Amino acid sequence: MPRILNIRCISSFLFCILLSSQIFAFPLEVLNDPDFILPIDREQVAHTPITISTAQENDVSSNQYKSGDTVDFICSEQIFTTSVGGGSDCWGWVDGDGTEYAIYGTWNTIEFYNLSTGTLVDAIAAPSSSWHDIKTYQHYCYSVAEAIGTNDGLSVIDMQYLPDSVHFVTNVEINNLGHRTSHNLSIDTAQGYAYLEGTSDQDFSVHILSLANPENPVYINSFGPAGGLHDMFCHNDTLYLAEGWNPTLSIWDMANKNAPALLTRWTIPLAGYVHNIWPTGDKRHVLTTEETSGKTIKLWNIEDFNNIQLMDEYLAPSGLAHNAHIVGDTAYISHYESGVAVLDLSDPSNIKEIGLFDTYLDGEGGDFNGCWGVYPHTSVEGKFYASNMEGQLYILKKNDAILADTIIALDAQALPGSSVRIDLWANFTLPIHEFEIPYNWGGALNLSYDSASTFGLMTEYFEVQQLTAVDLWNKRAAYLIRTTNSDTSPELPAGEGIILSLYFTIPGSANGAANPITFTPFNGKEPSFRNRCLFYTPDTLNGSVSLGDPPCCVDIRGNVDNDILDAVDISDLVFVVDFIFTGGPAPVCSEEADVTADAAVDISDLVYLVDFIFTGGPDPLVCP
Repeated sequence: MPRILNIRCISSFLFCILLSSQIFAFPLEVLNDPDFILPIDREQVAHTPITISTAQENDVSSNQYKSGDTVDFICSEQIFTTSVGGGSDCWGWVDGDGTEYAIYGTWNTIEFYNLSTGTLVDAIAAPSSSWHDIKTYQHYCYSVAEAIGTNDGLSVIDMQYLPDSVHFVTNVEINNLGHRTSHNLSIDTAQGYAYLEGTSDQDFSVHILSLANPENPVYINSFGPAGGLHDMFCHNDTLYLAEGWNPTLSIWDMANKNAPALLTRWTIPLAGYVHNIWPTGDKRHVLTTEETSGKTIKLWNIEDFNNIQLMDEYLAPSGLAHNAHIVGDTAYISHYESGVAVLDLSDPSNIKEIGLFDTYLDGEGGDFNGCWGVYPHTSVEGKFYASNMEGQLYILKKNDAILADTIIALDAQALPGSSVRIDLWANFTLPIHEFEIPYNWGGALNLSYDSASTFGLMTEYFEVQQLTAVDLWNKRAAYLIRTTNSDTSPELPAGEGIILSLYFTIPGSANGAANPITFTPFNGKEPSFRNRCLFYTPDTLNGSVSLGDPPCCVDIRGNVDNDILDAVDISDLVFVVDFIFTGGPAPVCSEEADVTADAAVDISDLVYLVDFIFTGGPDPLVCP
């Protein structure tokens, strides 16, 4: 690893001083050895005063959140990349066992991903096209494309054989004129009909197919609107149309498939290309997009068909929105170069952005790149999928949490001339894969810093363990522990415990008041917790080192053999058996051996330990 040197030239009459702000390249087994001492020239450091400018001192990266905040954020759970290139729509399906599958339209396939195993299960050939639309009904997947080729028309795919495979069933024409291309489809799952966008010949641009036999869709009828349309949504015989360049929106009663009844139509002033429409669950509002740079997403009140009102508008930074979906009071927008926008519609007159998840990092403009499709109709609240035109399928989760996170330096006592360990205890609300902790040990006892270790702690398996800054003259350092260097690092589940131990030496001549151990930020380092999608500052509680005989009993009783990790295990049983029955040595700390806290070390303590270690019995009592 690189060695970083901070060089400060005092003047032409003095010399340049080198402060090593080091990242030590030692293996974990060395760093985790509590007897390991940092190889630093302490004599040189002791005579080399180093100062950090006010600008440096205050250059602490401002974390987005802090403990106590209520946060909404979007996090990726899985990312799949297709091997065949390109990408368009995505959809989802859950089998009878509750297994989730994500379905992704690529350049020339429809791909099926098992989210439980994180694997591509199967793929069905499709016409080569940048536009595929996908929906499901019962255990069938239906897809269309705006192209002629392999499996063109309305493709029917049987998913009942998952997780093993999917079976291509058939492909059918979309109307009675032999047309086999379509840009979009909607399935009225309540009534069992498919509605397909298609050719505007004879001003018939909506085609209705019965799914009474899901393996054999049967053409029923076609109807307007004049001049064509782009997209539609149908549920329980109510059809909502986004009418493209017309530029209008309309709602239809489809109870009579041979005579659809227009309920209302309204015009968008200064509209772009009227692209997409989706109603709220109570059908009081619809959200629409126009897929034209600079044209906003619009929320309409449709309670009175004779007086439809625009309630509010929204546009993400890229300025180009594609498709909108609604679940409850939450809208999910595939927003091209801005990625996915998630919106709160609970107050229709005030759309609020819950979050953005950027799936396209190469720009933020009104170009046709990035997020094409979004699917939020999953079995898990807040979970949704997003598909990129560049060939990535994201499995995402909308999260909310109240951060109540703390890191505490636990107090310790030791005698002059001895070493002392300070444990850093943390509680964390969310799964975490990185902790960065600055600490300062300056004070009356003039402690010397020896090492930091995770040996025996919940963070012992973290692969990255390193000092990210050290300033021995001012007695401060910063330490980073991270599960791996990958962006998809596994995370430590939410919980609490000791995450890092610091080791110091107390000079033999030390005397005076307690020496504080603080979490003072410096050199751009502040206490921070990080998971895959959130970076925040915990509350901190300082500790101290004081002079005196260290207590022999720590935390809970039971460490009879006095091992350095304060572990309660079978070696403690052996020690107690040896002491009670064979005249073995007495415990170093009688309070540790007296696990029942009855002021005696006898067979009851042995029984208590056996129950705790082997049968899941209660914890030993706490130390006095």
